[in-house]
Amino acid sequence: MLNWLKKGWGIILILIISVIGTLIYQYENDKVSVKRDQFRFEYGSEIPCTSDAYFNYSGQYETVTFDKALFAMKDIGRYEVKVNFAQKEYTLLIEIVDESAPLIQFNEDRAIIYRYQNQLYGNFYSITDGSAVEHEIQLKEQSDGTSEVCVTAIDAYQNKAKECKVMQAEIKDLQLVSIPKVNNVEDLVNVYLTEKRLNKNSFAFFYESFDDQESYLYNFDRLINAASTIKVPLNMLYEDAYAQQKMRPNQTISLRQSDIETGGGYTSQNRLNTPLTYAYLQEQSIVFSDNTATNMLVRALGGFSAFRKQLAQYSDAKLPQAFYSQNVITAEYMADVMRTLYQESERYENLIAHMKSASKDEYLQASSDVFEIAQKYGSFEEVLHTVGIVYTPKPYIVGIFTMNREDGELIIKELNEWLIAYQLQK
Repeated sequence: MLNWLKKGWGIILILIISVIGTLIYQYENDKVSVKRDQFRFEYGSEIPCTSDAYFNYSGQYETVTFDKALFAMKDIGRYEVKVNFAQKEYTLLIEIVDESAPLIQFNEDRAIIYRYQNQLYGNFYSITDGSAVEHEIQLKEQSDGTSEVCVTAIDAYQNKAKECKVMQAEIKDLQLVSIPKVNNVEDLVNVYLTEKRLNKNSFAFFYESFDDQESYLYNFDRLINAASTIKVPLNMLYEDAYAQQKMRPNQTISLRQSDIETGGGYTSQNRLNTPLTYAYLQEQSIVFSDNTATNMLVRALGGFSAFRKQLAQYSDAKLPQAFYSQNVITAEYMADVMRTLYQESERYENLIAHMKSASKDEYLQASSDVFEIAQKYGSFEEVLHTVGIVYTPKPYIVGIFTMNREDGELIIKELNEWLIAYQLQK
């Protein structure tokens, strides 16, 4: 009897230990923990917003996607993000850093280098970086008649890169237009307006230089027919949709008779019902200002009314009701659009490349063959406009809007020549 009791208590003890062990194992297995004290992401990269990126946890919990708006930070710095997971609130510490040097690439095997006030300029190379970049060209002649050309670039966060190449190089002195001596860009533009007899009935304007934050808006709230300049924010909507994985560049939409409109490009030459990719239509709409392609892109966004509502996201400006029902803009709105395009150039890289190929040697590009210029013109009845990014050593965005002027194209060219000279003389 005594032995039986001893055996019984032994079994009970084993069962208790087994249950406790199971509970401990289950507790450890179900426990949720943050993977790191702090999460670091490279500037310009997409920040993950799913639970598996930040937590260790068992299969008891499903992977969840947090509100993407919580992870929409873009500037360098440290952030605290509060999320709810597994019935508990956590604070994630996120740091955005820029530790990547600019990428310098030579586009040609020979170079034309322009010299102005002991500074060298050229467009035979490209620099890619997520932030503003200062760069310079250095030249060292070789005994065989070639030159070692070096480009040094440093970004806003002091990451530096240098690339050199031996090539044939031709030096030309850069000739700039003579401009009046002024203290700021507002005075410069006002002198030009007086000379050309331009006023708020015939002209609107924006300019912003990002290195020194100088900016100027003229006739900023005048409601203007946007013409084809509206194709810039239209394309931005698509690039944003791709980044958010809501759309894909290789998705297609079929050509309809109602899409066809006269203008440049080749879209209307396709047969009706031909499926065309968004990527193709984007290129046509910017490079060739193709209205048929534009109509198809607008239709794929839900039609004109839905498209106009989506456009409002690119500006904090107060937009009149007409903005949502007509193809109209203000200089202030387009300044906000172009600022976003420049500041988030990595996201909009494809669009900017198309704008650099658009209207070659015309409009803003007619002002200089030294500096790259990304642009989009718009022309309709009495209006002629151009918006763009001018890649002088201190890049700037500009919008020149002319109304009821036969010399609109000349105004765009001349005024941008003044701005280039002003920018280089700062």
